[in-house]
Order: sequence, then structure tokens, then C-alpha cells
Amino acid sequence: MWLLDVESLQLKEFQGSNIPEYAILSHTWGAEEVSFVEMKKPKYRETAERKEGFSKIKLCCLQAQKDGYKWAWVDSCCIDKRSSAELSEAINSMFAWYKLARRCYVYLSDVPSEGDVVEMLRKSRWFTRGFTLQELLAPRQIVFFAQDWVAIGYKMSLRGAGSSLSMDMVPEIDKLPCIDFMDELSSITRIPESYLTGRRGLGQACIAQRMYWASYRETTRAEDRAYSLMGLFDISMPVLYGEGLDKAFTRLQHQIILQSPDQTFLAWYRSDETSYRLLADSPDCFRNSGTVVRLEQNALDTGMRRSAFTMTNLGLGITLPLATETFGLGQTTDAALNCVASDHDGVARRIGLSLSFLHNESEGHPVFLAQRPRMWVFNVGAGNPTGMLICGNDYGSGFWDNTSRPSLVAESGIATRVLEICAIELGISSDMLVEEMNFAELGADSLMLLTIRARVYEEMEISLSPLDFHKHPTIGSFRSYLASDRFTKASVT
Repeated sequence: MWLLDVESLQLKEFQGSNIPEYAILSHTWGAEEVSFVEMKKPKYRETAERKEGFSKIKLCCLQAQKDGYKWAWVDSCCIDKRSSAELSEAINSMFAWYKLARRCYVYLSDVPSEGDVVEMLRKSRWFTRGFTLQELLAPRQIVFFAQDWVAIGYKMSLRGAGSSLSMDMVPEIDKLPCIDFMDELSSITRIPESYLTGRRGLGQACIAQRMYWASYRETTRAEDRAYSLMGLFDISMPVLYGEGLDKAFTRLQHQIILQSPDQTFLAWYRSDETSYRLLADSPDCFRNSGTVVRLEQNALDTGMRRSAFTMTNLGLGITLPLATETFGLGQTTDAALNCVASDHDGVARRIGLSLSFLHNESEGHPVFLAQRPRMWVFNVGAGNPTGMLICGNDYGSGFWDNTSRPSLVAESGIATRVLEICAIELGISSDMLVEEMNFAELGADSLMLLTIRARVYEEMEISLSPLDFHKHPTIGSFRSYLASDRFTKASVT
């Protein structure tokens, strides 16, 4: 670990137990940041001092001196990014380095020290960046500085600081205590205060909830959206720039799954599209997961007990309670997860995963395709625990390629699945599709019917025309039409 001498601004390397006490800087990068080489080599120092980012380093070190620290760490100049090994080590160690720092200075370059500081704080870019999430959660003490390096607020944490907070731990800047920002930080980040203060460990927040905290944040390099979360889940993995976000985030989830029985990594859906993925392809998928709570062991009935699960090259091997005990090819069922989420009325309800049965070809276990409608799957019955393999279009493609997709829907299940698609696209429960209701009453205008037709063709390779809905306007007549020979014969290839 490279640290800056706060008096000479010279870099020195420390290892293991020899690392001294230090202050650490958190900031958003600008156009002219000072690099490790520019800070380390004397011949580049003059160039470094002319850069805009140098004043940030200098003022950080001056503040550390005032606070009685001899060393400081700044990410822009304390990591030798020429070495991929050192860069990977630094990214894997970042959470620990911020946690071990005696004090963290958050420099907000877009927040003035005068006027409505809290309102400007809410608009700060610092709250939108990927790496600053762990820089908010890890340190034991944080002091926030405005663009002119005037202290405007602080955050205290029990994390790494014993079991209680006392007033003598509150940082004083020039003998003037600044404002406790805890309420504002919780409101801005949507993170409960108990996790910001450290009264609850980060591991007590379920996987889905921690992913939710990161879901609205951005990074310059796509892969960093995954890498910036390693410390949040206490895992390590190689940093491979160029692999893309999908692969990086998939690897992250694999590592999380290896060390946690928490099923909420499956508790997500996208509001903008129906997904058939098993694992999420980015933190964005968890934007609706802020109210997800893992059910503890003593809250689970016999059908919901914890079970081991494993990732394979074909999908996820897991035991879950199924809503139905028997199912035919292409029929859908729901599997209950050991978690709840709030509905529109704020009521916590058991959620599940919608599954489409494929076959029994995985060592005698049923194989299902994950289906993620644009809403939570509620009203999940807790049936008998069933061992199964779940795949998606990101896993197990050998189980369901495009040429076989029509056969996924059994003859008797065509009408059921088409109407399920109608309900999903209309944003209503399937229970509302009663026989005498017509599509117009349910809000299916011409644009919505076009969307439904496209979805049915994409998933089932069944072509529906606008006249089909016009000639069969009620749910009952449309269901009978879908059960006719035209569709049952077309579904068998």
C-alpha cells in the first residue's frame, strides 16, 4: 500500500502490519488527476503541480496534518495503474483500506459551503458514482468538505470503532463541529441509518437490498459497476477489464453464491421488459428490490427451510417449494423464495420465481426456464420442496434453443400462456382475466395489442392478427379460439 507523507508529499510503500495510521480521500475524478508516476518521479513533479487535481491532494494532506495524521491515501496517485496486478490488488483491497483509515475526507467539488448546503448535497455527483458507495459505508469517520475545503458535515460509524459512539469522537475542524449528515445521507442513498452507523453489519442486509443500493450508480468503465461491489459482499475476484459488465457481474454473483445461502440474488425484475435470465446482468435489475427482506430460519415453515444450491454450466441446482406438484411440458408454476417484498400498499408478501417446465432430463430432476414478468410474483403457495435445475437465456441454452421453442408450450397450455402474457403486458393479475371481460375494458388499446402479439410471437412463435382480438373480444371467446385446432396443430413441430 502506497501512502503520501503529508508534509513532503512523497510516496512510500508499506506492507502488512507495518501500515501506519492514515487519513483517506474520497472524491469524484476530474479531467486533470495526478497519476502515481507524476507523483513518484521528481522529473514529473512540476507537471503534476500544474494539474487541477494536485490542489485536491495538497489540501487533503494539509487537513490530515491538522488532524494529527502523518500519512494520507488518495486513489488517483497512490495506485500504480501501470501494473495490472497492483491495480487488481488495490480494487480488491479498497473496502478494507477505507475501513482501516482513521478518518475519511469526502471532497464535494460541486457543493458550495454557503447557501442551502443540504439541497446542494442532494444534487452532488458523489452520490451517483459506483466506488463512492463503499467509500460511504466502510470508514469509521467521514468529514464532508465543500468545494472550497470548508467542512460542512460528518458521518460517524461503529464499524471498526468499538460498540458505542461518544461526543468526543465527533470530528472537530478548526474547533468548530460540523453538522451530522446521517439523516440526509440515508434519504439520498436510500440506505437505512442502521447500516450507515454500523449498528447493523452489512452482511445483515440481504443480497438484493445491497444490490439495490448500487442500482442507480454509474462508473466510467462498465466492469467497475461489478468490481466496486466486491467489498460490499466481502469477496475477492480477478479484475479483468475488457470482459464487459455482463461477465463481470455474473462472476460477482457466482462468488456471492459460493459463500451465502441467501436466495435474494434471484429476487429481481425489470420494469421495462420481461426477462428470461437466471442471473441479473447488471445492478440495474435490482432497482425494484429495495423492500426485499430475507426471511430468517425461525420464520420459515418446513417448505421454506434453507437448502444448498449450486451453479453449474447448465444452470442453478436448487431445492424450492413449488406451487403445483404436477406439470406438463411448457406449463408454468411458481417457486417460493425465502424472502418477502412490499406490495403497492406497503404490505410485506412472500415472493417467488415464475418457472416454465421443460423436461426431466437433469439426473431425474425437473428442468425449468426462469421467467421474469415486469412485476413481483406474489401469492406463492408453499408446496413440497422439490430439487430442480433452473436455466435461463444466459444459462442452459442446450435445453431450449430457438428451433425447439414452440414445443415448450403444450397443446393444453397455449391459451393459458397467451393469457398470462396478456396479463403481464397489461400489468394486471391473471385472476382479473374472467371469461366475460373484454380486452377494451382491461385497457388493451391497439398499441398494447401490438405489444402482446409481438411478445407471443417472440416467446411461442405463434402469429396473432389484430382481427383475432376483434373477432374474439372477450376473454372466454379468445380462450376458446386459442384452444382450436389452428393453434394446437401449429404448436407441434
